[in-house]
Amino acid sequence: MDNTDTFIPSDVQKQLYPDAAAGLYLTNDSYYAGISITHIVRSVNKTENSVISTDRHYYLTGGYVATLNQNLKLYPSVLFKTDLQAPLQYDISSMLLIKETLWVGASYRNSFKKSNKTYVAGGTDNILTMLARITILEKYQVGYAYDYGRSALASSAGGTHEISFSAFLNVGKVRGSGSRCYF
Repeated sequence: MDNTDTFIPSDVQKQLYPDAAAGLYLTNDSYYAGISITHIVRSVNKTENSVISTDRHYYLTGGYVATLNQNLKLYPSVLFKTDLQAPLQYDISSMLLIKETLWVGASYRNSFKKSNKTYVAGGTDNILTMLARITILEKYQVGYAYDYGRSALASSAGGTHEISFSAFLNVGKVRGSGSRCYF
């Protein structure tokens, strides 16, 4: 670390900041909905050259499962998020589950831009994500996602790759397990 850079406040790393988050999540076998807030206890640290703060973030989500036939299920979902400072962001996603084993899908993220004192959908920082996930031995899932941003910065930086691994443990009584735990 460059100790001569005055915009990197070294004293902030030595302080303790409390934080709290809360949410409500409702689900059944066909639908889910949730609302949450992070950084309820807002902390602010002022240094000589900067102010570092944790702003509250608000999330609203929902989705459902549509059984298309015995081997196909469709999972559309939506997520809205904001910090009340920047434009409201939204994610629209859909996953297709094939034979309770293979998930394939896509997600689109964008924001509402300000136009003539009102907000309209279609900001410039949109992202398209392609997703795939496979269930192995009913308790494990391996996934891959590729994000491709379409903003000016993202087009020069390229996309991002993500690999995930999930293990479903039988801890306590839960609705569903393994690949059948949809939400």
